[in-house]
Amino acid sequence: GGIGRLTTLLGEHGASIKDMYHERAFLQSNIDFVKVKCVVELQGQEHAIRIDQILEENGYDPVWDGD
Repeated sequence: GGIGRLTTLLGEHGASIKDMYHERAFLQSNIDFVKVKCVVELQGQEHAIRIDQILEENGYDPVWDGD
């Protein structure tokens, strides 16, 4: 499913997933959506920017800690 696609996408681009939490209860609009919180290890700022771009290109709306 969708979480599998997300984890594959992150892994294919060098992000190491350290923790993940998902729940539909966060959302009050569409039952087809799941909010996922991931703790990922990246290789610096440039890698973080690239991962953000890749997520957006693949239809995700990433929100980073501090955003």
